[in-house]
Amino acid sequence: MIVKELMSPEVLTISEDKSMLEARELMRSHNYRRIPVVDDIKRIRGIITEGDFGRS
Repeated sequence: MIVKELMSPEVLTISEDKSMLEARELMRSHNYRRIPVVDDIKRIRGIITEGDFGRS
């Protein structure tokens, strides 16, 4: 299997100026465990994961 076969057709991202609360709600509403964080021109700046929220 190649990576292309596992990728989602549309990528859910969050901008780096959003709050952790907004990120957590976005992830929960889409049932995602991680999402890329992007800057204002859509460059990936990092990834936020469930683990970044601790056990909340």
